[in-house]
Amino acid sequence: MVRLEELAQWGQQLMDRLGWHEGDSKRVTWTPTPRLLRYYTTLGLLDRAAHFQGRTAFYTGKHLLQVLAIKHLQLAGSKLEDIQRLLLGKSEQSLAEMLGLSLPLPDPQVPSQEVAPLKRRSDFWEELPERALPAPTLPVAPRRHLQSLEPLSGLQVLIDSDRLPDGFKLEEFLQKMSDLVREMNEGGSKP
Repeated sequence: MVRLEELAQWGQQLMDRLGWHEGDSKRVTWTPTPRLLRYYTTLGLLDRAAHFQGRTAFYTGKHLLQVLAIKHLQLAGSKLEDIQRLLLGKSEQSLAEMLGLSLPLPDPQVPSQEVAPLKRRSDFWEELPERALPAPTLPVAPRRHLQSLEPLSGLQVLIDSDRLPDGFKLEEFLQKMSDLVREMNEGGSKP
């Protein structure tokens, strides 16, 4: 696996080995750059990275074949939207056949960083230094007493009686709400 910058270099090296040279097209950027490869990824022409280690993305030989196929088809005059349809779902083998290449591809001549194996979740916690944490001093909210009314199956009204204004007639309100819901459910049109 290689990083994005290395994928761009690997692509250029392989194009040079194959004798692919830049054509007359002024609209096609021949050299694959990291910025161009990111653009291809956002368009769906290039698969997302195969692996991430932190913020570093790593790519495989299939990604290289996708880059080569994009360039090959662009130089043949294809538009990016047509290329997207042509490359969608292609396997590494079918991409190699499309380009007339045999697998495995030659290794990149760029210094690559090895991908460190992923640590098990339990290893992470074992590495944390022991330290005493202060007891939490979060303020505790007073407990609220909510009243519930279910005038109709699937309809529930919660009432915080501690926040109602003084003199509010809760029982009368609940009765009127129940009557209103019952009328609406029975097809009445009273507001």
